[in-house]
Amino acid sequence: MRRRAILVAAVALAGGLIWAQQLAAQRVTVTVSLGASEVHDGWYRLYEEQHPNVKIESFVVPGASMEDFLRARAAAGTLPDLFAINSNAFGHKFMADGFAADLADTAAAANTLPGLREPFTTPAGQVYGIPVGTATTWMYYNRDLIAEAGIAAIPTTWDEFIAALEKLKSNRIAGTIIDKDGFGNTWFSYIFAQKVVPGEPDFVAKIERGEFDFTQAGVADIFTKVKYLTDNGLAHKAFLSTNNAQASSLFLQGRAATYFAGSWQASQLLDGDVDAGIFFPAVKDVGEATMGVLVPETGAGINAASENLDAALALLDWMFGEGYAFYQNGMGNIPSVVEVMGEVKLDPRVIRVLDEVKGYPQTRLWFQYLPSETLPLVNKLLDEVLLGDLTPQEAAQELHNAARDAVMQ
Repeated sequence: MRRRAILVAAVALAGGLIWAQQLAAQRVTVTVSLGASEVHDGWYRLYEEQHPNVKIESFVVPGASMEDFLRARAAAGTLPDLFAINSNAFGHKFMADGFAADLADTAAAANTLPGLREPFTTPAGQVYGIPVGTATTWMYYNRDLIAEAGIAAIPTTWDEFIAALEKLKSNRIAGTIIDKDGFGNTWFSYIFAQKVVPGEPDFVAKIERGEFDFTQAGVADIFTKVKYLTDNGLAHKAFLSTNNAQASSLFLQGRAATYFAGSWQASQLLDGDVDAGIFFPAVKDVGEATMGVLVPETGAGINAASENLDAALALLDWMFGEGYAFYQNGMGNIPSVVEVMGEVKLDPRVIRVLDEVKGYPQTRLWFQYLPSETLPLVNKLLDEVLLGDLTPQEAAQELHNAARDAVMQ
């Protein structure tokens, strides 16, 4: 009897070892370069808890534009399994060149709002990205600092905004934060929307053909307005070296009264120690009709050549299905999906300004229409304008030349 018990135990042990080996063989590491935040980390850990055979290895895109990163990794054959990708001409070409998997038949694509899925869809009907949210940018403000400066009404025009910043300056309060990382999504996109789009309804097609005139006054005005803020002491002092993380920290420390930033930062900036509000960007001049910007956020794409394609696709479907509520609640962003499996948490302040944005004619964010090769140049031009090395008109000319060259190539 004892021998039989030992034999049974040995068989069980052997079976356990075989099972453990099979489980280990099924374990897979999925590489992801989608976003770097506590919310993203928590999102990935939640998936690992629910799927013990999967390990997610997340990393940040190092010192390059998203397009430059994808271009270099694709050339080297080292694309991550799941990556961030924008809905623009580069994304369409990345799909056409066979680097991105077609996501059209995924559950994630089926659950994406059609109007937000369309920009990630090629003329052939292929879908190369699933947007993580609906994006716009707006002005966050510190209610206490605004009240301290005696500002009674939220500004709606550029002149009113400048007047408010002058009051803040006279009270020794930094008026606004210039976020170098966010310049394109904020000042560039909204001033372009106000100054250029109404007179150039076919601007996207013109840019794609290399026929758009970037030397026009509306483009130069983007750089002119931001330079006015820095030249007149209406922005925080370290405007030449402040990245997004530093800018957010400054705002949350109460170091400046306003901060032009993304809707995707709503939870971070509205739930901190600062009593914060948001208002529609006051960049238009008196008499101009208001333009809005409302687009899909950056998308999640899949490496078509991934050795872990099935695991990456399963992760994608979970992200935009069962797991989406965790991400949306943590970020406080505007959902991009048809159905959220769980509670949607949207701050009433976000809903109010979002309703206002929806009431205006809509256009795109900068990365959706500028040639991808010019995106890093935009921040460089801002640096040179703020340093006085270029005039706003010269910056517009350089952008014009670069955009035309990118199309010709």
